[in-house]
Amino acid sequence: MSIANVTSLPEGEIPSVLLFWAPWHGASCEGGPVDSILKTLSPMFAGKLNFGRVEAEACNDLAEKLGVSVIPTVCLLDASNNLVEKIDGCDDAAEITQAVKRLASRSLSASSQSGDDTPPPVAVE
Repeated sequence: MSIANVTSLPEGEIPSVLLFWAPWHGASCEGGPVDSILKTLSPMFAGKLNFGRVEAEACNDLAEKLGVSVIPTVCLLDASNNLVEKIDGCDDAAEITQAVKRLASRSLSASSQSGDDTPPPVAVE
């Protein structure tokens, strides 16, 4: 399954997982290990999470908004496009998988949230 290339924050009512990549960084390029991890996860969370790829240098404003300074970086956003979690220099399948699962479970429990010890999201405008 392919992951859409995006140039702006996704619109919609579900959370998003964005991979910030660069053409000079092989592991983050399409078909590289980090891309493959997200391609594996994306069908498991179809309809629950959006997945997208952002070329960091071509979308510098978006990268700055989300505090991306390392390639690759995976940003996890809630349905309102607030940054919930960011993984800098990510290449560990288990770490990325756990973060995506946390985002999915957070979105499922958002309406019935009680006593969640997750830190508040950082607003992104």
